Amino acid sequence: VFWSSRYLAGRGERRRLLDALAVAIALVAVSILMDAFGYGLDHPFGRARGTQANRNWAGHLLALGMPLLALHSLVGETARRRTVALGALTISIAALVMTRSRAAWLAAIFGTALPFVVLASNVSILRISASSPRRSVLGLGALLAGVVLGVYLPTQLRWSSPRPCLESAEGLLAYNRGSGEFRLVHYHRPLATAADHPLLGAGPGKWRIGCHWYITSKMLVASRRWQP
Repeated sequence: VFWSSRYLAGRGERRRLLDALAVAIALVAVSILMDAFGYGLDHPFGRARGTQANRNWAGHLLALGMPLLALHSLVGETARRRTVALGALTISIAALVMTRSRAAWLAAIFGTALPFVVLASNVSILRISASSPRRSVLGLGALLAGVVLGVYLPTQLRWSSPRPCLESAEGLLAYNRGSGEFRLVHYHRPLATAADHPLLGAGPGKWRIGCHWYITSKMLVASRRWQP
C-alpha cells in the first residue's frame, strides 16, 4: 500500500489519493452512525452494544483518518472543499464518541485536537500561507460540535451504564484496571521480549504469547485469591 501510494503521488495523483482516503474515513463514520441509529447491518455478534460489531476497531480507524480530514479543512483549495471537510470532521468525531473507544479518544485528542489548538495560537509553525488561525478555530468548533452530537443524539445503542460517555471519560487515563492495564501489558511485554532476545529476536507472534501468558497468570492468581 505504501509503495503504491508513493507511485501514485509521483504520477501526479496525490490529491485524488488523499480525497479517496478522506471519503473512506467519512464512509466509516456514516456506517457507524447508521449502526448506532439502528439502520446498520445485522451483525450476529454485535448485539447493538457497539458499532460495526467491534467499536474499538471502528474508533481506531476514525482516529487514524481524522488528521487527514483536519488537513483538508485547513489547506483546502476552495471554501467548498474546506466546508465539506469540516462537515466530515464533525460526523467523524460524533461517531468516535459513540464508539466509547478510550484509546481512539486519546489518539484524536493528541493527533487532531491538540494540533488545532497549537495552530490557532501560532499558525506559522506549518509555514503554510493558506492556513489561518480562523480556520483552526473553525476546526475546533467542528470537533466540539461533533462531541456534543455524539453525547446527546438519541441512539439505539444499549449500554449497560446509564451515562456511558461520562463513564468512559472518567476512565480515560486509568492505567491500573481494565483495558488501560491491558494496554500497558501490551507495551511492556514486547519490550521485555526484545530485551531478552536482542540479537536474533524471538520470532513472529511471540509477543502475543508473552502478553496472554502474563494475563492468564494474573487471572489465576485473582481467582484463587477470591475463592471461598
